[in-house]
Amino acid sequence: MTKRHVHALPTDVIRELDKRAIEEGIPGLLLMENAGSGAAARIELLFQGVDCDGIWIVCGKGNNAGDGFVVGRHLRNRGLPCRIANLFEDTHFSEDSDAAINLRAARESGVPVDKVSNGTPRIMFRDLKYRKPMVVLRSTPGSMPSTNLT
Repeated sequence: MTKRHVHALPTDVIRELDKRAIEEGIPGLLLMENAGSGAAARIELLFQGVDCDGIWIVCGKGNNAGDGFVVGRHLRNRGLPCRIANLFEDTHFSEDSDAAINLRAARESGVPVDKVSNGTPRIMFRDLKYRKPMVVLRSTPGSMPSTNLT
């Protein structure tokens, strides 16, 4: 697989762009859908030729999680085996939030959502369904520590 450099904008710039888009009348739900669809398309390209039996999407809370739920739905619709590891209870999301809407949509489209918590990432993922997982999206707040899950 050819390595490509990915240029990412800083988190504060992304937040400002989202805020401006919403102020201009673009619904947050649409922004989330477009981001998740685009990410799923990129992941599908990256998945080709990778020796793994499934894709994990690790979701935290808030709209970051909502983006991950959209990615899971789009990957599932593209026929790629994926699961969502949800680090928070469903009740963490207010019922009418964009993230909650997309969590329901992911489940309704057949994406398995596993609640994981209490323990290091290695312990959390040790007994879950894939023997050779590829973790492609860490959709968690920037304040949460990043840990190697393999």
